[in-house]
Amino acid sequence: MNQVKETVNSHIEEYLDYYCRLSHAPGFAILLKGEWGSGKTWFINRFINTYRENYQEESQRCDIDLMSLMNT
Repeated sequence: MNQVKETVNSHIEEYLDYYCRLSHAPGFAILLKGEWGSGKTWFINRFINTYRENYQEESQRCDIDLMSLMNT
């Protein structure tokens, strides 16, 4: 039997995979919310690298630091 490794964030990975594979531009963004230093950037970078390896395609992304917007 082939078992899929489940993680605490599996539901987020599944949704990101769905989002990246849409056949049309979705017209909305995804927000990862968490405390500073909780691994949000690490998580998304790891996901994008895995996605590129699995699907052999480049993905476009735009990162926006909302904390910087709050401090202006």
